[in-house]
Amino acid sequence: MERKGLALDEPKVLLVELKIPRFWTLGMWVSVSLLGLAMVFWFVVQLYMQREFGRIDESLARWKAEDAKTASLNLKTEETKTTPLFHDDGSVFKSDYAYSDGYLPRSVAAQVAILREHFPQLGSFDENLAMQFLPRGAEANFAMPKWQKIDPDYPRAVQKMLGASHLSGEGFGAIPSSFSFDGEHLVSIPRTVNFRGTLYSRQGQHDIVVVPAQFGGKYAGRSPSEIDFRLPSNEFVFGAFELAVYYLTHPERLRSERDAGLIAVGDECCLTRPGEGVVFNMAPCLLQKSKSVLFSLQLKHNSFASFGSPTCFLSE
Repeated sequence: MERKGLALDEPKVLLVELKIPRFWTLGMWVSVSLLGLAMVFWFVVQLYMQREFGRIDESLARWKAEDAKTASLNLKTEETKTTPLFHDDGSVFKSDYAYSDGYLPRSVAAQVAILREHFPQLGSFDENLAMQFLPRGAEANFAMPKWQKIDPDYPRAVQKMLGASHLSGEGFGAIPSSFSFDGEHLVSIPRTVNFRGTLYSRQGQHDIVVVPAQFGGKYAGRSPSEIDFRLPSNEFVFGAFELAVYYLTHPERLRSERDAGLIAVGDECCLTRPGEGVVFNMAPCLLQKSKSVLFSLQLKHNSFASFGSPTCFLSE
């Protein structure tokens, strides 16, 4: 039976509008922002830790290299005795002279303390450079005053620095009577003058400069003139002043006649004799003889198995 006039109701969809409180929206935005910042912070920390661990690895590698280098400073080993020098020109000149047994370079702070003990007027030094990495061939960081802080006249500054070691109990002799500590007998070569000028200007505000150095073992037995000629552009030979400073801070470096002497190729000396012209063909040196440390002069063009030339290194 058909029902008329009746219509079935169509289904109705009930839409419910959810209204989220505004403070909840703000809270979620803050949470997402904080999460993002935390991720950025974590990323930065990871980069920092990678860099620091890299520095630690580099320092450990450098310390291991320094330990190996220190162990190799004793030139009395069989390897050193049979190793020829001047490989490039075919010469087989050899040196079996050594550093003193038990010798090790002092820290920069210890060197500065010794210098100030003898020269109280000396002021500051760059403490950051005392921990600088050593270039290849260097043995330690070396502290030395600017020579003008000892005396405005270079030869007299050298004489005063040598005198400081003499007052500490070491005897200096073997200086020819025709030699005097003045500008007519002791001069620095132009390369040494330029090196000091560059080094002093880089550390201009300090009385004491710090520079990497090796103390003769690298060039033991080689001709002083040949060494100066073949040095790389960033390496410079000691003058008499640097030599005197080094011995003042490291007197144990020369204990016996078997210890390699030190020759300073950065300065030139002449011996004036009646009727002879002035020829700067000598180099100042330090050597151990008859249980005394002597300041003397040697011909620059000769090779001496018993001597080594100390050098400094400048960063490029």
